[in-house]
Amino acid sequence: MKILLATGVRQIDDAVGKFPDSQTVWAGYREGVLVVAGTEKPDIVLLSAFLPGAEDLQPIISALRLNGARVILLAGSLEPKDPLITHAISCGVYDILYNPVTPRKIKQAIDVPATYREAMFGREEREQPTDEGKSDRTEQVGEAETPPQSLPVKEKIVRLPSFLRGEKAEPGEPSVSQPPEICEGGICLRDFQAQITPPAPKRAQTVIAVLSPFSSGKTFVAVNLAATLSVTREVALVDLDFRSQGACAWLNIRKRNLPGLLQGEAEGQRPRWSPRLQVFGAGPAWKVPAETTLDTVVSRIQADIVILDLPPDSRFWNAHEWAAQAEELADHHLLVVDPDVRHIDAVASAEAVLSDNKAAWVVNRSRPELQAHIQPLLGDYQAIYVPETPQALLSIALAKPTVALEPPLRGCFGKIAERLTGTVAKPAAKRVAQ
Repeated sequence: MKILLATGVRQIDDAVGKFPDSQTVWAGYREGVLVVAGTEKPDIVLLSAFLPGAEDLQPIISALRLNGARVILLAGSLEPKDPLITHAISCGVYDILYNPVTPRKIKQAIDVPATYREAMFGREEREQPTDEGKSDRTEQVGEAETPPQSLPVKEKIVRLPSFLRGEKAEPGEPSVSQPPEICEGGICLRDFQAQITPPAPKRAQTVIAVLSPFSSGKTFVAVNLAATLSVTREVALVDLDFRSQGACAWLNIRKRNLPGLLQGEAEGQRPRWSPRLQVFGAGPAWKVPAETTLDTVVSRIQADIVILDLPPDSRFWNAHEWAAQAEELADHHLLVVDPDVRHIDAVASAEAVLSDNKAAWVVNRSRPELQAHIQPLLGDYQAIYVPETPQALLSIALAKPTVALEPPLRGCFGKIAERLTGTVAKPAAKRVAQ
């Protein structure tokens, strides 16, 4: 059974991922739900009413149901009369989970679909018959069988929430005054502590260094690539440009967790729109500790992919020692340039950068009419062109990646992600600087 997790709550994702006989895929924001559902074809979509994103959830639910997916809606703190709940029920979504959300509730909703009646009046619980009252019987030849004692009637108990009964919470029933164990936005969680074990530290599978000798939108590319990869993978974005702190500023990351990582803190700060992306950064006055290598820092990050946003011109002058170490440590170099011919020729002439098969080119702020003039400068290297977009400034103001606001950009960064997480093809012949 394939389950699409669109909850925005990591505790839920981790707990559901441990359910037996289940395969999970992930979407971190509303704009990615239908994209992932279209490619992965999940059987069940676990959808939170508080999933980050700009799109309306009602058409997303309608599209999922039209495509045949079963939806379990985490309604959390929403009222049953909320328009989203009414629309979901009209679309045939009957598994609606209110606070507090527990692993048992989710597992029950996955295994036993709810009915329309249960969606309207609450989930039914059935008492299992016990062995009390049964008598031991022995059957002998010629002896009349002793009639068995009657078993308890299998009772059906409908437990309605207190707000539907118009009463106050009963003893033992969670009340408003009783704080939940975990709160994530409008979702309150219970009994998740025992379901979650801290993941063992692991070395990142892929390290990507994003570099450019010029101001060509390097941070723009790093942020949107991290957002694209975090749809299905655990990603860490490390802002090594301590002077400008562009990546942290773009995503409104106020806590600079890079110094804390060296002191034993396991995670960076996670944006609300992507629980699978963590961001590390440091202030402009912070100094790289002596005898601490970047490899040691990266090995402490628990992520599948680590993206290193390097300072501008890090190849030609070292802003700090880690900038030089990043190029050696990285599995792939993402070279970002703008359509300026002088900039492209200067980067293409850096033979050391192009002497291996790590390099992938991104021409940022590109226009279609310029591609015919740019490609000859790259020789055998096939660049990926990212168009100029007016939504970049808006995405900074909203502290969200531009790919969440402008769908055409998703294809561009999807190609970059596919090229880097797969095999970066080595060019047929190395371009010789002229």
